Amino acid sequence: MTTLRLFFFLLASAPGCVFAGAWPRGDGNVFTALSLESTYDRSALTWDDPEEEPPLARNYLKFFAEYGLSPRYTLGVELEQDYLFTQRQGIAFVTGALSPIGAPTQIAVEMGVGQRNGRFGDNGSEDSEPVLRPAFYLGRGFETRWGPGWTAADLKTEYRVDSEESIYKLDLTLGVRPDDRTLYYGQFQNSKYPDADFAVRFLASRVSQLNRFMWLETGLIAGVVTDDSFGIKIGIWAEF
Repeated sequence: MTTLRLFFFLLASAPGCVFAGAWPRGDGNVFTALSLESTYDRSALTWDDPEEEPPLARNYLKFFAEYGLSPRYTLGVELEQDYLFTQRQGIAFVTGALSPIGAPTQIAVEMGVGQRNGRFGDNGSEDSEPVLRPAFYLGRGFETRWGPGWTAADLKTEYRVDSEESIYKLDLTLGVRPDDRTLYYGQFQNSKYPDADFAVRFLASRVSQLNRFMWLETGLIAGVVTDDSFGIKIGIWAEF
């Protein structure tokens, strides 16, 4: 096995964050992730008035799963739920690789369809609407003095059909795998929601292998641009 082939074998054996997006899952391979994000406004750091309501946490539960249909095509589902059950969304998607399998630079496109449910109707009533989500992925693997690394750019647009609103998201990721049981990555999460300013937050995360099939992710979240949140992310990954 050549040095280049060995490198890509090691990179591909890393779990979800490397495979997601630009890197195809691979024929018959399965990856799942269940995560909880809990954030506060920074005002919670200085809250000291017992007569006022304490700042509330914003909790989001997410489930993500992918299955490799073929060497180039991946089928997946992504479910999101806020803690108070006021917003729910589910999207099924198909991702197709455009670049040669095993090439240093990976390019992929995706099309997702789903439904959004929640209290966003007139006067806060329960409502639902279809969602379309096209996406473009770009990734590249490389070698570092600390082990195999990768960088990725994930661009997604969520179009809400009935309300005719669009959400734009761009995640920029840089990661490294220093050994067979540990991953580190940093991610700038850029977003633009309707009637809101462009916002950026940063996620710094460590992923540790628990056993042959499962990994534990622990991360810290901090707002950077027009986002004053801070918090944590905890997740369980499984691949088989």
